[in-house]
Amino acid sequence: MPFHEHICEYRQQIEITQTEAALRLGIDHSVLSKYELGTCEIPIYLLPIFKRVYSIPDILFLQMLDDNISIRKNSSLQAQENIARYSTELQNELQPLYIGSKEFRTFALRVSLLNNKEIKQLLEDLI
Repeated sequence: MPFHEHICEYRQQIEITQTEAALRLGIDHSVLSKYELGTCEIPIYLLPIFKRVYSIPDILFLQMLDDNISIRKNSSLQAQENIARYSTELQNELQPLYIGSKEFRTFALRVSLLNNKEIKQLLEDLI
């Protein structure tokens, strides 16, 4: 399986959208779509960025590059571990942006007082 298919399957496995991934990779989501479809070659400078953004372990990334693994064959336990690793890394990356921010604490408090429908609407408006 080509690398672009591995990277697409891995993104789906860690349950992030193309839009979220593209934002974190610093590229347009339409470009990411072309990379994942294999209609456009992934530039070499983006490879370590994919690895970092998706929090792919070194050995797995090398296996993906070498086409020596199938992401779909990973156990659900491994999928859960990949999701947890991605979530932890994302949290660590974003935490410095809001820790200690009075504005963020106020925002979080106000959001906690909203019901699910209001939260969904707020998120849609923000995006």
